[in-house]
Amino acid sequence: MERWLLPLPLALIVSFIFLSQFSLAQEQARLVGDWQMVVEAEGQYYYLQLSFKETEGKLEGTVSEASGFFSHLPLTNIRLEADKLTFDFTAPTPPDGLARLISADLKIAPDYEKMEGTLTIPDLGITASATVTRKK
Repeated sequence: MERWLLPLPLALIVSFIFLSQFSLAQEQARLVGDWQMVVEAEGQYYYLQLSFKETEGKLEGTVSEASGFFSHLPLTNIRLEADKLTFDFTAPTPPDGLARLISADLKIAPDYEKMEGTLTIPDLGITASATVTRKK
């Protein structure tokens, strides 16, 4: 009977790790697809398109500006933790069109159809509200 005491806790730990990874993979898969982002910054509205895909178990994405100012820029540092999605990208920004780091911090709705949060441009000290909805 004592032989089973050590393997049981180890089996529980392995099961927990497996289920955690499986859950994360399911959450990532639910983000795959195209999304529209509306950013409100200092009274101005900007429209971005996000596209997420899963490659070899890893979430990847791109961002484009709706009128073509920039397109298919890669998202970096993508992190999904529970109901929170964060990522960065570098894109031309007002007022001078220089490329700057932009960081997103979004809370995912329980139905995975909407996200809300902020975009931050540290170089300019700007934080803007962002609403993201799944494209149908």
